[in-house]
Amino acid sequence: MVKALARVLLILTFIYTIVLGGGFWGILLPEIRLFSLILLALIVLVWLIVRTRAGWRWHPTALDTALPVWALVFVMSLLMNPESARRSLLAMWYIGLYAGLWYVLHDAIANGGLQRKLLMDAVVMAGVVVMASTVLELQMIIPTLTVSETLYRVYSIIGNPNTLATYLVVMIMFVFGRVPLANSRASRSLLVVFSLLPLAVLLLTFSRSTWIGLGVGFGAWLIMLTQRRSLSVKDVRQWLNRQSMPLRLTLTTAAVVGVLAAITALVLFVQSFLGDGRGLSYRPELFNIAFNMFADNPLTGQGLFSYGRYVGRFTSLPPAAYHSHPHSLPVTLLGELGLLGLAAGLFTLYAIVRAVRRHWLQAASMPAEQAITAAGTGAAVAFFVTHLFDVPAVLPSIALTGLMALLVLCAPGNLRHVPASASRFGLRGFGVIGLWVGLFATGLWDTTTYNQYFDLLLAGINQDAPYADVADAMQPVREADPGMVIYPAQQGYFWGLAAAAGDTDASAKAIAAYEQAINIEPYYTPYYANLGALHWDNGDPEQALAFFQKAVDLAPESWSLYFNLGQYAEAGGMTDVARQAYSRALAIEPDADLHPAWGDTALQTAYSTPVEERDPLTQVVLLLEAGDTEAAIALWADTPAILNPRHYIVEELLALAHGDIEMATAAYEKAQQALGAADRALWLLLGELRLAQARGDTEAAALASDSIRDLLAYNPSHADYLQGGNMATFQYYRQAAPRQFLPGVFYSSSQPLLSKLLMESIS
Repeated sequence: MVKALARVLLILTFIYTIVLGGGFWGILLPEIRLFSLILLALIVLVWLIVRTRAGWRWHPTALDTALPVWALVFVMSLLMNPESARRSLLAMWYIGLYAGLWYVLHDAIANGGLQRKLLMDAVVMAGVVVMASTVLELQMIIPTLTVSETLYRVYSIIGNPNTLATYLVVMIMFVFGRVPLANSRASRSLLVVFSLLPLAVLLLTFSRSTWIGLGVGFGAWLIMLTQRRSLSVKDVRQWLNRQSMPLRLTLTTAAVVGVLAAITALVLFVQSFLGDGRGLSYRPELFNIAFNMFADNPLTGQGLFSYGRYVGRFTSLPPAAYHSHPHSLPVTLLGELGLLGLAAGLFTLYAIVRAVRRHWLQAASMPAEQAITAAGTGAAVAFFVTHLFDVPAVLPSIALTGLMALLVLCAPGNLRHVPASASRFGLRGFGVIGLWVGLFATGLWDTTTYNQYFDLLLAGINQDAPYADVADAMQPVREADPGMVIYPAQQGYFWGLAAAAGDTDASAKAIAAYEQAINIEPYYTPYYANLGALHWDNGDPEQALAFFQKAVDLAPESWSLYFNLGQYAEAGGMTDVARQAYSRALAIEPDADLHPAWGDTALQTAYSTPVEERDPLTQVVLLLEAGDTEAAIALWADTPAILNPRHYIVEELLALAHGDIEMATAAYEKAQQALGAADRALWLLLGELRLAQARGDTEAAALASDSIRDLLAYNPSHADYLQGGNMATFQYYRQAAPRQFLPGVFYSSSQPLLSKLLMESIS
């Protein structure tokens, strides 16, 4: 009864971890974070009580020698890179958590309190919940696939295709690993059939790194199984011939489906590198950042979890996205921890292989234990190979999934051959308890501080209190955790909003807060642009233009920030700088001069893009506005169709120009179903408004116009630089205002053509 209860509780706890506690919402919402911390404390307390009452003894683990090496590497890198200390300490807390759980679960397995099969079952059962979420997602998204060219990648409740796929490869290997352990042919058949569902979902993630990982992991699992039984192809054929017809049919069908899935994955994998596919994506660029970090400090790198700090130094942000890792674990180690980190990683691999080999040989007479080790091998290898091309383990739920695979691989299943310490507690026990005390103390402090900040953040975003009052109330939070850049940055943001509203005292306070922020994160563009606006309002145009220049230096691919620089330079009498800025803005975005903000001065109107140099779709719209409908239709016929909301709304405008409301309605309905980018909502509102105007529906037109004005109006809850939010969420595991730039900074969150059409429609 007790073991059954423990089994249920472990499975439920892991489901909670995957679905909520270990995901980004579990990290970003302080209430969930606190609940997870309390739940974790209860688990550790129960473990302590059980091991004390049962007289458990410590057993050696595969990581006993590796973990002290990692601790030494972390400390050395921390001392050599104090500028990245807060980032490193954040990552070290989570790594300490994983180390603590490693010892708790390993101790329970080694003393017979848990079985490795239970860890496999927990991953599989949580995967059932993930699969159910995926089915619901597919039901909602399938209707859009016929009217979209955008590659849709399922993400399920986990929230990201690559992290979902990484979880699936471990789950799939555990399902496969369960097949040799099943008690009946029917059970084995059901497991084989069940594995087809996560395999299908894995294909739909289009996660190439996990496809490679699963292939290598599956091969490793087969090798281990054949080694265990000394099987040959002839032996497998003879075994298959001895099975019943239904079982042979099931296995044959599964094999055929598996081969077809592998072929499909291979074809998709190859196609992704050809033509207009995803290619190598941005990995070479991300790798280059890590290599530059390594070149600056080859021995200890730039500090644990410091990669995100240096992305803005080598990449234009905006418009690119912030990344917290270079999408490769070895490259991450090289850039963040240098040669010492890479050496520690290789030593850890050696320690794991040595421990697994020892346990494998000791369990030679225990086929069930070897079968479990084989499953752990497949899962761990798949997880590791995936991390050669991506690092989804930055998400705690995925890191814990990898920990489960490592425990199934390394924890001793053959207890008779595993030596135990003579001491029931000893030095290791005090070390583990000390680790947990430190984790709970610092975790509670961090969560309490974050909770205070989070409440103030919501009050500011929702305007439940004056901006200046919110910023003033953040001062204790900022002082409590001075290295957490999000706190002074958000405080500066709210003081900046107060200054924009006329609070003359707030401007200097905002400048001081942002200056602290750039001392911590010197390559984050919005901080510099905001400082420029604040200095301008504070009567210091020279300093303002210096900060605006720094912003475009860091983000040389942002047309909005170049136009912003041009506006202020022209207002400050620096005409040559303004000319260069306007010219650069048009070079980046040929349609920039279509934005309603462009053309307020004679200098701006002097810069424009010839019609023939614009995007064909833009030319079609301009021809429509000029009244040349026939020329627009002719050009549209020769324009390649990119099936997204933008395409369908322009198709609607063409139909309306012909007076065909029925065709326009059909185009709008396709736009509603199509997948699109961040400005999808605005394109749909434009289509809704134009249709309402064509039908003479003044009430619907008024509603659509109000919605457009609301989205275009400055609002802290409306994102401008959408990817900029990654700074807070992915770099520091904190929430922040979606808006990155203060009102004094021009930054267009929509395409210039769309902005033009929207303003013309609501005016």
